[in-house]
Amino acid sequence: MAYGVTVSTSSTLAPAQVQAVLELAARAEQADGSPPLNEAAILHLRRTRATVRHLQATRAGDLVGYAQLQDEPGASVGQLVVDPRHRRHGIGAALTDELVALGQATLQMWAAGSSPAAAGLAHRVGLVKVRELLIMQRPLDGDWLRPAPPADVAIRPFRRGEDEQTWLAVNARAFVHHPEQGQITRADLDDRMAEPWFDPAGFLVAVRGETMVGFHWTKQHPG
Repeated sequence: MAYGVTVSTSSTLAPAQVQAVLELAARAEQADGSPPLNEAAILHLRRTRATVRHLQATRAGDLVGYAQLQDEPGASVGQLVVDPRHRRHGIGAALTDELVALGQATLQMWAAGSSPAAAGLAHRVGLVKVRELLIMQRPLDGDWLRPAPPADVAIRPFRRGEDEQTWLAVNARAFVHHPEQGQITRADLDDRMAEPWFDPAGFLVAVRGETMVGFHWTKQHPG
């Protein structure tokens, strides 16, 4: 095993293990300028899912790397992070090898940002870029174009306990070709609604009569 590291796999993590992963991810974000784990991975840290596996790389009892695999019959999706203080010792490659061995389908990996570390690991293990996710932003000041909706369409906040199944159907149709957004389940939606940042006032749906025809979800993250 690389660098005296042991990789263990489990379906759940204890609270102390979750905290250790979050602290490792925070160190990586500070070093790289972008968070290494996406929203789904953070939710899966705290909520057990039958299709999710957690891989911990430890050295002398300390967590030096973490990987997560969401393994479905048609897609095995992985994410990983290595402590900045322990990089370039084969830990990322060891975690990737374990992800490949565990997955039911061809491994797909998320890479947060385009850091030299991520590019080097991808080249080393034979991963090739197939999609690119862009984050766009703009300041909140200045003039905004405020178009009015059609006369027969009303925009209102999401109603918890009423709109879930309808929204899931609309979302699935709107993102039928999107590998992540189009596959959101009721459990995924419930996980997000249970988060402290969830606010129905920022989850807007457009309705024509009783039919939901669109939505816009603003997620307010700390800071």
